[in-house]
Amino acid sequence: MPPKKPFNIEVMVRDPDWLGDKDISAPQMSVLKAIYGLPMDKEEAGAFLDMSGGRKPVKGGYFETTCCVGVRAGKGDKIGANVMTYQAITFDRKKAHLAPGEIPYLGIIAQNIEGAAQNRGYLEGKALLLEEKGWPILEKVNAQERAITGLQIRYATGVIAQIFPAKKASVRNKTMIGGLADELAWWETEEVKVNADVEICRALRQRMTTTRAMAKFVKLSSPHMEHGELFSDFEKRATSRRLFIHAPSWIFNPMLLNDKKQREQLRETERDDPEGYLRDFGAQFGKAGGAFYTSDEIDRAMRVDRPHIIQPREGVEYRSWIDAAFKKDNFAVAVGHRAGDEIVFDLVHWWTPTKGRPLDDRAVALELAQLVKTYRIDRISCDAHADVPFQSDIRKFDLTLEVRKMDTEENNAMHRNFKALMRRGLVNLPKDDMIRKDVLSCVKNGRGNKYRIEAPNLKGFHDDITKVCAAIAIDLYPVGSVVDLEALNSGAIRDVDRLMRERGFKPPERDDELPTDIMGQVW
Repeated sequence: MPPKKPFNIEVMVRDPDWLGDKDISAPQMSVLKAIYGLPMDKEEAGAFLDMSGGRKPVKGGYFETTCCVGVRAGKGDKIGANVMTYQAITFDRKKAHLAPGEIPYLGIIAQNIEGAAQNRGYLEGKALLLEEKGWPILEKVNAQERAITGLQIRYATGVIAQIFPAKKASVRNKTMIGGLADELAWWETEEVKVNADVEICRALRQRMTTTRAMAKFVKLSSPHMEHGELFSDFEKRATSRRLFIHAPSWIFNPMLLNDKKQREQLRETERDDPEGYLRDFGAQFGKAGGAFYTSDEIDRAMRVDRPHIIQPREGVEYRSWIDAAFKKDNFAVAVGHRAGDEIVFDLVHWWTPTKGRPLDDRAVALELAQLVKTYRIDRISCDAHADVPFQSDIRKFDLTLEVRKMDTEENNAMHRNFKALMRRGLVNLPKDDMIRKDVLSCVKNGRGNKYRIEAPNLKGFHDDITKVCAAIAIDLYPVGSVVDLEALNSGAIRDVDRLMRERGFKPPERDDELPTDIMGQVW
């Protein structure tokens, strides 16, 4: 062992003579290939670039890999256990230059003993399957000993895969040829509560110093708060020599969407706990508060007592915004009008490009013109991202495209105003799961005063619908120009209430009806 035919981790995982895994996804396989420097096919390469932030894999693979992926994505089984198994069965003592009697270990550490045991279980399952297929990968022991125990798996190569407690001292005096840190964003020990993950990962690296040329260190976790080892890797992902993979659960494991029962469970979780959904399944870091818009605010805005599209009426002045995109994002358009204190969105529509097939400029321009002209609209607003060919196409239908540049400060103010209007019950949107998901996707990207309200830069997240609706809202109901936000955020509630009364706002009947921003400050 290994066999005579060319052998690599892809053969071990996919070959029916070995593990024969038919369910491993292209994104999952691309990570394994990147770790070991193997070439990818077109689908795998595209998936990898989506998850690596556009960074191409380096030649020769990676010593250290961090997978920041949502829950139930298969990262423990498909990535962690496969890498550790491959490390164990291909270990060559001669190439490792170990001293006589020196034992090579694979260290498995998780947030608790149950998590570590689950990962050991993945390794056990793969080892037993390979044994059944005739590969003698486990150590041959006598009747008093077993190759597999509750804490260890002993391989024929001399490698021991062992569970270690989440303490940096637990791996001392051990020579490691591989380390698996599972759900490290959730580690907390009595020894060091704040920096447990950082210190343990540092200790694991140190134990792989002499074997680094052949060792693999894999860190797997769904995100938690904005601190610790995982978040540090996230912040350094654009420049680090380590591999950083970032993906929602449904991208890493498409079977979540292919299976009807699992798909329904995902939707139920999204409805019941949208902030937890974005963190746990969407792989989003978050402070307390999570998503910028809350489910309660969106539920106030979505009206079940209205049709999805409200037909145009005489005497009503309509406004329209588009967010133009043709390759990856949705192309969104909204039409709305002011009805007393309420903003009514008569039409919210979007076009979604498919993989490898971007939207056709002319076809979208024609359909867009047909939609908005029924509302007697001859001028459409958009941001600066609408390309020149599309602007030319839209003019052919006697429509004017008003390009309005919007900087980060204006973008954030637009979203804050839209949020405030939602909290006051002044937004009338059709009830639609796609619109709801788009609004819930918006988070505060950045730290301190340098942030932008937008969807995270991850495949599967969009904010195009929210942007066109929020833009119409600020045009028709410019809350930011009415209320002094600085005074308001400093707690000058009486002055704000006076300003609101002077400009025709309805004061809330109770204090708990006052709109608040993401940090809980009163608007």
